[in-house]
Amino acid sequence: MKSQPAGWLFFCTLDSLSLVAPETGTLMPESPSPAKPRIVNCPACGKPVPWSAESAFRPFCSERCRNIDLGAWAAEEYRVPEQTHPLPDDQE
Repeated sequence: MKSQPAGWLFFCTLDSLSLVAPETGTLMPESPSPAKPRIVNCPACGKPVPWSAESAFRPFCSERCRNIDLGAWAAEEYRVPEQTHPLPDDQE
């Protein structure tokens, strides 16, 4: 981070960082540094996928992998495990 003269205040929002001039109270936007997108693995094939707005099928790498996963849900291949211990009679 660049050093700033004494008295400068930082003002943060969700999408930017700004400096407030102490004399005038005006905001001076800080130039954002380009951040590398987070890399995640495609749940279907394991291929690395950048987590960014440009990745149209995220977290999947392609429409094909997205449809494979959708088909698995539709075929009920994903299930929540059943309770292994039966409940006592008074809790049923």
